[in-house]
Formats: sequence, structure tokens, C-alpha cells
Amino acid sequence: MPRQRRIIREQTRQQLDAAAALASVQPPKLGWIRTTRLALGMTGAALSQRLGGTRSLAANLERSEQDGRIELKSLRQAAAAMNCRLVYGFVPAASGKPGAPLSFEALVEAQAERVARRRVRNAAVHMALEAQQLDARETEREVRRLKDELLRELPRNLWAPGDDERR
Repeated sequence: MPRQRRIIREQTRQQLDAAAALASVQPPKLGWIRTTRLALGMTGAALSQRLGGTRSLAANLERSEQDGRIELKSLRQAAAAMNCRLVYGFVPAASGKPGAPLSFEALVEAQAERVARRRVRNAAVHMALEAQQLDARETEREVRRLKDELLRELPRNLWAPGDDERR
């Protein structure tokens, strides 16, 4: 992988990993708009007025947020009307390894290992037909070698679904 691409990737990952600290934050049951408004002691009518709409605007926004239909633009406007700013992002849903911290690096490593195992498994089928099978230790060594190669090169098809991953 070219040096510049590797540096950009590392900087991006660091930024995303910093956001992963928010992974444990769960959306409030009432939604962010209503919860924030109530925490500020602001009425729905006051929020509606600050947004420049009718008295029911805040209630409509709160309802659309709870239903999952709200647009980012509307969330951003509601936040600004309450002297807040909207923060959103993506955080890893799973690290790929039990007990490992959530990070984008862990996701990439887990994917590289899946691809390496799939490639070794596919090669093993052909090798078995030719009576050239690897033993368990050799198989694991080849998986590690392929995984390291994939992590170094990060090929464009790393995330392409394999036969066993198609949904």
C-alpha cells in the first residue's frame, strides 16, 4: 500500500476510534430532542417558536425521531435551537474478537482473518485432491501469513462478500 494512503487511513482510523468511545451511549427512550428539551426545562411550544414553526412542530419532530423518520437536517436544527450541536457517527458494533475493545483496526483484522481462512480452506480442497494437504499447524501458519499480507496491502476486495458471507 502506498505510504500516503497508509497515513490517511491511519489518521482516519484514529478519528473514528475516538468516536468509538460513544459506543456505550444509548439513545434515550424519549429520543434526544425531547430528553434534551426536558433537561433544559424548555417547553415544546418554546422549542417550536425557536425553530420558527407552529406550536406542534416540536411534538412532530419528537415523534418522527422516535419513529426513526427524522432527517439529520431537522435534528441539527433542533439541536441548534437548544444551543447544542448534533454529533453523529459510526462506531464498531463488534470487535471481531471476544473481550477485545471496539476499534476499526479490530474490525479490519477480523475481516482479514476471515478472508485468509476462506482462501486457505479453498486451497485445501484442491490440495486434498492432489494428496498435498497441510496439517493443522501448517494451516494456521498459512492463515497468519495471508492475514498479515492482507493487512499490509489492504486490497480493494478485502470486504467483498465471499461465498460463505453473502447475505
